[in-house]
Amino acid sequence: MAVSVRNLAIPILLFIVLQIGLFSLGAFGFMDFLNIAALAGMLVFLFTRSRLKGRFHKRICSALLVTLVGYSYFALTGNRYEVLFPSMLFFLLPQLFFISAFYLDFRSAPELDKRGARIAIALAFLFSLGYYLAMRAHLGILKLPVMIGVFTSSLMFMMACFRNLRVNSNSFWMVLAGVLLYMFGEGLFAYHKFAEPIGGVTLIYSISLFTGLYLISLGAVSRTLLHREGNS
Repeated sequence: MAVSVRNLAIPILLFIVLQIGLFSLGAFGFMDFLNIAALAGMLVFLFTRSRLKGRFHKRICSALLVTLVGYSYFALTGNRYEVLFPSMLFFLLPQLFFISAFYLDFRSAPELDKRGARIAIALAFLFSLGYYLAMRAHLGILKLPVMIGVFTSSLMFMMACFRNLRVNSNSFWMVLAGVLLYMFGEGLFAYHKFAEPIGGVTLIYSISLFTGLYLISLGAVSRTLLHREGNS
């Protein structure tokens, strides 16, 4: 389904302006509320535009829904990356839904763009290695959970790259840009928690993560599968 990028850029620009204003006022609770409202809006947007037809849109919707539940939980408890089980659950589960959705597109024509796939794998490996080595000295007993998180993020990036030539160009680039912003936000926040405090991380995290999720939602509703396989 075609979407007007110019018109749909307005909500994210408004979101960014509001987040900057709230951050400058120190209204962090309102920032959380705005993030939750943005996630709810993305779910409504995805449902109304796609009607959740096919497995791809259902899995994207599941990822957004889990993210909404997880973010609401952490907004209430304030313990993101401080309690292991909920932190791992709400970090990994949305990514697994995204990975499984992107895999549907890859599976429609797995023989395409093998050179691009090799480049994506190499980039993911370099990112994973560099990020983990930068964090390793600060992790203590959390080395394994962080390693798992880095692996799933890299796999999500690779699967987003593997959609190339299998879906329309607009959907491919919006989803890939969204995934990169998503990874940047989560990665920066984790580094802030585990390694060194970063000034303004709350604002950077909110803008990058939720802009990334919005781009993934836009890419999902504008998706046209070029090599159709079953009800995907």
